[in-house]
This record gives sequence, structure tokens and C-alpha cells, in this order.
Amino acid sequence: MARKYVWHLNRPEWGPGVVTEEQNGRVLVIFEKAGEFLLKGSAAVIEEIIESEIPPGSLIRDEVNWAKLRENGKELKRQTKLRNQFSTFLETFLAVFDEGFASANFIASERVYKEKAVEQARLTLAGPELEELLNAGRATEVFERACRVLTNIVHRFEQKSFKEIPAAQHPLIARRLIDLLMAGERTPDALESFANALVAHESAKWTVCTYFPFISEPTRWPFVKPLAVQAAAAAIGYTIDYESRPNAKTYRQVIQLFELVAEELDKAGHPPRDYIDVQTFLWFGCGMGVANMERLASV
Repeated sequence: MARKYVWHLNRPEWGPGVVTEEQNGRVLVIFEKAGEFLLKGSAAVIEEIIESEIPPGSLIRDEVNWAKLRENGKELKRQTKLRNQFSTFLETFLAVFDEGFASANFIASERVYKEKAVEQARLTLAGPELEELLNAGRATEVFERACRVLTNIVHRFEQKSFKEIPAAQHPLIARRLIDLLMAGERTPDALESFANALVAHESAKWTVCTYFPFISEPTRWPFVKPLAVQAAAAAIGYTIDYESRPNAKTYRQVIQLFELVAEELDKAGHPPRDYIDVQTFLWFGCGMGVANMERLASV
């Protein structure tokens, strides 16, 4: 069956499209620069074109590219939703911190203790030094260093579960922790391996697993508070395939969310210093930060 190619008359920037399904006045089209759309009453908005009108290098010509074009379209839609909702988040954040990330109350309440944790991690969680300790049979010292850098950004019950991991398991935990801290581009995969080692000890929590890369390199790796990240993503309109056990796929989606939010903050004149700023922006932007402040004030 011959393929049917079309242009969207109102959206020429979407590029050429290919019809993949047509039934009862509805047409399913994959557009090269916009992804997949189900069009109703399509006769008024699309125009059929012949294949020779499509540029030679167009990805739409080869069916092998269609799945990728669908995914690209989904990502574009996520980004568009984020940008549309961003201003509401920013207004909510600035209602609490009127000078943005430069606000004195922001620095005092949200940055100082986290920066101290980052500095402590720099001094005690250097990957090569931990590797030497592990090779010398001092896995428990590696584990104890990890315990010492935990702060109240990780819930005390989750800290307790981690700190109570038996000494017999310290070599494995130390090995996976070092791998995580030194993983570079492979950090999401290393995070999943670290989580797998913690499952048996009821410590495979997002806060625990993301805390260590976060404080070791806060300009690159986000900290994940599950409820806050899910609420922020939902409010912004960004889809995250959340799973309760830390995993590489979900973490990559969170990383992308943080990258997009950082980009929007920069455009809005509030460039974040790192993901400490971005994480706090999301926490307050979705309303959870304010709710937590009110709860603490009422105690």
C-alpha cells in the first residue's frame, strides 16, 4: 500500500508527515519535527503531498525512524508543557524568596547546611581515597564516612536503616558507593546498582541513593525526594515514569527535568548556581516547601 504524505496547513514548522492510520474521519500522522498526532476532521488542516516534495534527507521517508520521531515528539510536548507552567512556579517561589536565589532567607535556610554537606563530602568522599581504603580492607571506614555526611535532607528513619546495615555487608556497599561516586556519565546505571545492594536492608530509597552523587557533584546530579519530584513534575506537566525502587531510567528523566528547569530559570533571569537551587525551586514551586514551613511554624 502506497504511503500517504501530508503537510499541516496551520503548522508548517512541523515539517512533512506520514499517515499511519486513517479511520472514521480521524487520521494518525507522524510529523518529522513534532511527533505523532491524532487529527479529527483532518481534511481542513492537512494537505496531501507527493513523496518527491519531501526533502531527500527527511527521516519521515524511512519507517525505521518513526519510533524515534514519536519519542522526539513526546519529549517536545513535555518541554512545551513545562514552559507553559513555569511562570506559575516562579511566581510561587518568588512569593517566598522575593530576590530569588540571592534572597538572604533562601541562603540561610536552604543553602548553608547543604553547602556544608558538599564541603564535607569533598573532604571525606573522594573516590580515589575511598578506593585505597577499600583495597586495604577498610570497607567499614568507607561506610562510616558515608554515614557521617548524611544530613536531615534525608529523613531520619531512612538514615537509620542505612546506618544499621551489618558490617558483613560493608564491603559490597562500599564497592557500589565508590562505583557510584566515580561513575561519571554512567551515574544513573551505577545508582541502580547501588540501590540493588541496599534492597535487602530496606534502604533502597531515592533520598539515600541520590544523596551521595548530589552532595558530591551538585552541579550535575539531582537529589530526589519522590513526593516533591512527582508533585513538581505533575504541576509543570512533565511526565516521569516513577518507580519506588531507584533506577536508571527514572533518574535520567529527573536529570532531564532539572536540566529543563535550570534552562528556564536562566531565561527568566534567575540562573541557578547548581541543583541545590533547582531542587529547592521545585520544592517551593509545587507548594510543598510552603506547606512544610507552615507545619514547622505550627509545632
